[in-house]
Amino acid sequence: MSEASTSSTVVLCVKEYLAWGATAEVAQLHWAYPARRPPADATAGGGTDQSGDLTYHRAAVTAGTVDLLGILSASQALSSETSIGRLHARVVEVLSAMTGATGVRLLLWDADRHRWLLPAPDADGGTVPVSGTGQEAAVPMSVLRYVQRTGEPLVVADAARDDRFSRDPYFAGADCCSLLAVPIFSRRALRAVLLLENRLLGGAFTGGRLDAVQLIAGQLAVSLDNAQLYAESRQIAGEQAALRRVATLVARAAAPREVFAAVAGEVGRLLAADLAVLDRFDPEGTLEVVGSWTRTGAPAPVPVGGRLRISGRNVTTLVYQTGRPARIDGYADGSSGAVGPVVRVAGFRSVVGAPVFVEGRLWGMVAASSRPEQPLPSDTEARLASFTELVATAVANAEGRAELMASRARIVAAADETRRRIERDLLDGAQQRLVSLALKLRTAQTAVPPGLGGLLDEAVAEANGALTELTEIARGIHPAVLTERGLGAALRTLARRSPIPVDLQVRAGQRLPEPVEVSAYYIAAEALTNAAKHSGASAVAVEVEVAGDVLRVVVRDDGAGGADLARGTGLAGLKDRVQALGGRIFLHSPPDAGTSLQAEFPLTATNDGATSR
Repeated sequence: MSEASTSSTVVLCVKEYLAWGATAEVAQLHWAYPARRPPADATAGGGTDQSGDLTYHRAAVTAGTVDLLGILSASQALSSETSIGRLHARVVEVLSAMTGATGVRLLLWDADRHRWLLPAPDADGGTVPVSGTGQEAAVPMSVLRYVQRTGEPLVVADAARDDRFSRDPYFAGADCCSLLAVPIFSRRALRAVLLLENRLLGGAFTGGRLDAVQLIAGQLAVSLDNAQLYAESRQIAGEQAALRRVATLVARAAAPREVFAAVAGEVGRLLAADLAVLDRFDPEGTLEVVGSWTRTGAPAPVPVGGRLRISGRNVTTLVYQTGRPARIDGYADGSSGAVGPVVRVAGFRSVVGAPVFVEGRLWGMVAASSRPEQPLPSDTEARLASFTELVATAVANAEGRAELMASRARIVAAADETRRRIERDLLDGAQQRLVSLALKLRTAQTAVPPGLGGLLDEAVAEANGALTELTEIARGIHPAVLTERGLGAALRTLARRSPIPVDLQVRAGQRLPEPVEVSAYYIAAEALTNAAKHSGASAVAVEVEVAGDVLRVVVRDDGAGGADLARGTGLAGLKDRVQALGGRIFLHSPPDAGTSLQAEFPLTATNDGATSR
């Protein structure tokens, strides 16, 4: 159509509809073609445009011509929407203006669960089931069933007086209700029903109007498919982003507790749930909560570390017994066992769980719960299952690292216990024998000729010297003061014995876990030994402090620098010791600029490996 023809058609349509009082049609044309608006005096005056450009006269313009223009603009508007909520809002806007309908509804059919859905009030939201949510009376269910059964459009002059529909609660109290219902198909399957009504006029919708709405319904079918594709793309992108965040935690060697909490949080946010938990199954038929998340941030019904027996009828038991995803949408009815009452008291109505398999064995499950009456979406099981397949890798990595750390910690603890045993054996065995030998030599001095007294004096001195050396060796293996009086006292003794002046600052009054105290002591001892033997330092500063849940040990000297954790067994051994307890060690030792050695030990997660089996 040429530019001039389009202009003529639009302004003629406006003229005719203004004459009929169809202001909604005029507004629709003005909205679609703002550049085609006629001058104000032309639409209000006597038939001739004062500018001389166009002459307006009454002409036989059909409603179909106007609808075709409206359909074109409506199709353009609908094709740009990519969410169900915004698509529904635009359908209401377009068809209300175009048809004069007092109500426009888009009802979606969920073929998997055989139920009707309403677009959620949130423009970017999903859908809300009609059944079981108190929404049944808000839509004409008899009309929907009729259209679904026949698969044909329906035009009713007055549904309130039509025997097929008048008993529907939706029409109770209505004096009049013109109705137009158009099914929307995609790949020969029913996707939705477009429902228009007018409660002001009987017979408001004609066959010609039906043709126009059917054309829009064709575009709506395409737009629904597009919205679904966009939703699936956003869903996949969200799941991939969540998995990347979990994988980043694992790559950073985060503690299992932190990884498990992240898994629960990502699941809860992805599914828009009220509660998400990660449970581990124990061989004795119990579960342990290892990760939890709540939408409000309030404490979970069962805290992390809490245990429940797996019994009765509930989602946990179903997953545990079958190894498959499970759902219960009515926990108020018939659920039992230790889990059932906990869920009911918390007010959850819908719970979905999926198993987590690690290295071929059923490790546990991840579950999402919702409080509202409407159940979690029908695809929740599938989304959980696909997510947990990848979560299992993160769990396996976290557990493997925890088991490695626990193994290293056991090796360090065994070495420390060996040191203590050797120290006890030296002090209680060899030292006592040397003391006894010295006493016997002194006694022998009184019974030998004077010429032999000098030799016995030398023997006594040798025995006392060996005793002193043995005591020093025993202290180096494992100082008794560390066990008896703690880290502060042991470090003060170490500083007094250092050949280099030591500025010692200890801000850790309480006793710490034994593995941490022992490791912190050996960090300081090794650093002082290196400073005395290799750095040529004139002074050393040792700082020990507890900051939150971390013990920090820092040793600085003003020596030659050049130390390297990769060279020498002493520093390498310290690094292994620190990392075995889940800590971190940092070395800064530029040439000719001194050395700074810092070690950090976690105090609350020293035994994190115990959370994994």
